[in-house]
Amino acid sequence: MSYLERSSIEAANCVDIISVLQMSGENVKRVGQYYETETHDSLRIKENWYFWNSKGTYGHTIDFVKEYYNLNFVDATEYILNNNNFNFSRPKTQTKQASFLIADLNEVKDINLAIAYLCKRRHINYNIIEEFVKKNVISQDNKGNVIFKILDENNRIIGAEKRGTYSGSHFKQVTKGSKRGYGVNISVGKPEKAFFFEGSIDLISFYELYKSELANSILVSMSGLKDTVITSTLARSNIDYKNTYLCVDNDQAGTKFVEKLKLQHPEVKHFKHFEDVKDWNEYLICKNLHYTK
Repeated sequence: MSYLERSSIEAANCVDIISVLQMSGENVKRVGQYYETETHDSLRIKENWYFWNSKGTYGHTIDFVKEYYNLNFVDATEYILNNNNFNFSRPKTQTKQASFLIADLNEVKDINLAIAYLCKRRHINYNIIEEFVKKNVISQDNKGNVIFKILDENNRIIGAEKRGTYSGSHFKQVTKGSKRGYGVNISVGKPEKAFFFEGSIDLISFYELYKSELANSILVSMSGLKDTVITSTLARSNIDYKNTYLCVDNDQAGTKFVEKLKLQHPEVKHFKHFEDVKDWNEYLICKNLHYTK
């Protein structure tokens, strides 16, 4: 189980419960000095406190999120902390997140370096790259790095991953101010299943390999191994853990991450490639080289 600092728990419990409900699309109305929802008229809410008469439960924001969304304590706390649109009934106690500015991406119109890198070095099909470019996910900055944009549910740019394109470059970066709880993502239809990756290149490689089988799915890069991205994505998309697939690297860190999450959610699935390779891009490269021999 993840360790939570006391300051993080206190900050989560300061969040206004109404903003949590509104983020989920729940309609609320004021009745006297309290609020209630259209679907639960025995639920009384005031700022970061609630009392649910019919269930006999009460408490602050974390208790409410646990009860309302059927989450455990850690997942409930992390879900609250990773949604920056929530309002606080008292001043925030956690460190304020830096602002994300689109101008800081330093995008350029000529993206030939990015395309060449993805095609020639990463063996990703040009048509797949073009598809991601048209969806405003892939671009290039003024230093020749590939930009993988993080888009929210309204297609607004809220952050990005960057990757160096020059030979020998190991440059990787999540841009300053990228919104917590989100990752580079692409949806096919109305998502009912979620696939999580350690990086955008693996996501795109997987998409190329299984595109015809990905109906009603969302593919998300965690920019590492971040269970908060999983928790937040599933909550926003209303996807159950039983329809969650971990497509992480074939190494010790990836294996431990899967084992840790499955302790909390045994129904989570580990989607493994069947070759002795490190990740999904290596799998794609091996497959493409095999076919071209």
